[in-house]
Amino acid sequence: MQIKSLLKEIEQSGDVILFVKEVHHLFDAATSGARSFTYILKHALERGVIQCIFATTENEHRIHMENDMTLKRLFQAVKVLEPSIEETIEILKGLRGTYETHYKLHYTDEALVAAANLSQQYVSDRFLPDKAIDLIDEAGSHVQLCHAKNKKKGNVSIPSVKKHDIQHVVSSWIGVPVSDVSKEEGESLLNLEVMLHKHVIGQNEAISTICRAIRRARVGLRNCRRPIASFMFTGPSGVGKTELANALATNYFGSKDSLIRLDMSEYMDSYNAARLIGAPPGYIGFDEGGQLTESIRKKSHAVLLFDEIEKAHSDVFNLMLQILDDGRLTDGKGQTVDFKSTLIIMTSNLGNSIIEGMIDNKENSSSFDHKKNLVMEELKHHFRPEFLNRLDEIIVFKELTKKEVEEIVNIMLREVCQKLMVKEIHLSLTCRFREHVIQHGYNPSYGARPLRRTIAKFLEDTLAENMLRKEIKEGDSIIVDVNVEGNVVVINQKNVKREEYHFTSFVDSVGNFLADEKRKDVVSGISCNLVGKMLDILGHRKSP
Repeated sequence: MQIKSLLKEIEQSGDVILFVKEVHHLFDAATSGARSFTYILKHALERGVIQCIFATTENEHRIHMENDMTLKRLFQAVKVLEPSIEETIEILKGLRGTYETHYKLHYTDEALVAAANLSQQYVSDRFLPDKAIDLIDEAGSHVQLCHAKNKKKGNVSIPSVKKHDIQHVVSSWIGVPVSDVSKEEGESLLNLEVMLHKHVIGQNEAISTICRAIRRARVGLRNCRRPIASFMFTGPSGVGKTELANALATNYFGSKDSLIRLDMSEYMDSYNAARLIGAPPGYIGFDEGGQLTESIRKKSHAVLLFDEIEKAHSDVFNLMLQILDDGRLTDGKGQTVDFKSTLIIMTSNLGNSIIEGMIDNKENSSSFDHKKNLVMEELKHHFRPEFLNRLDEIIVFKELTKKEVEEIVNIMLREVCQKLMVKEIHLSLTCRFREHVIQHGYNPSYGARPLRRTIAKFLEDTLAENMLRKEIKEGDSIIVDVNVEGNVVVINQKNVKREEYHFTSFVDSVGNFLADEKRKDVVSGISCNLVGKMLDILGHRKSP
């Protein structure tokens, strides 16, 4: 009745134009009932008593109006295109006075140019000039708040919104720095390898290649029409391919949530491959959008991981060609999704059988370059040349050495120690226990992956049982070792005397294993430079 009353009032007023923004919401709300909004509207328009301008999206126009021949006849469709960056800058200059009056500050020309350029480059799920206007609005609010704090300190000058203020707001939106590289960030980027090596052991070539690509992208020396970089990781299972993608999301993009992972074994047929971009109009699932496109639309600055890419259907590779070449993809709704701020990593197990055969046959004398060539031949046999040629780099991961396996075990054991520290339980582990884990958990064919299961079996399960039996409580100091029979033993410090147990060497909760060195006469196996610390832990410090 409200719509009918409104149209009647417009008819009586005479020279009035009815403008309805996002009119598709009215169509959605009035789908039921004989005298719906559409019925009343058609009746008024056919009598020629009202004039209307309706605004809607291209997709909603196609759903609600193109299929209705009466509405299509009564309305003239006018497509309003997104303005260019140059046109957006002029729009912002026209709005400058309004925002300057509202926030009582000044916008520099440089800030308006940056707002148009950065919003177009980094905000892919919205359109100009709307996103640029929101950007200068939020930047004005940010500067006003900062000025209010400074005003209390005696600064009464009129503040200005500058380029770096626009960059600050964009960075807060996307979680990635977009400002000019500061000295601190430059040092961080130069040391990115060090940060990644704390999570991924032994894969120097892979880490160095990725870090170089990120540094090029950060200073603007990359092809801005394509993703930040695209890599294919191949090599034995369990050597750090997926872990490197996780570490990169955490250390550069800000959090593990910045990793978008797609298991390609779920897209082995053409029907499931279509789920990546969403069903076309008229098909089930059209309203849900694509699994890939919707993920990138929500978080466009991320590490995009295609796990086991060789299992994907051929239709997936047609989509990948668009992403790798143009940095964009059109979804089932006809909307373009921007991939230019993603770092793409694909993993593949192709060629693993060759490397595993060499390991099983003790052909470890084969050079890594020879193995790499064999893997490359396998990739060329499986993937089309135009797909491989669009990748920035194909990286073959190396098998882990004994020393690298020990470092990985150290990291995993340190994680357990840190979990217990939260509960105020101090855990120390002997080197014998570490060797026990390596002996039972490492297999060259499966890499480091079984190690975590082995630690869960020998350490976490044992500790859990002891904690449930109340044999380990908050505040206790625990030592885990392996006895001469090869069984894991848990020693609570409060229940052991020095003469009852001799420790060969162990790791404390910081994760430092102590090898046999000097002063074995003090406490067997503990190096003399740390003996004071270790005796404190064991409660055996002698009086001077």
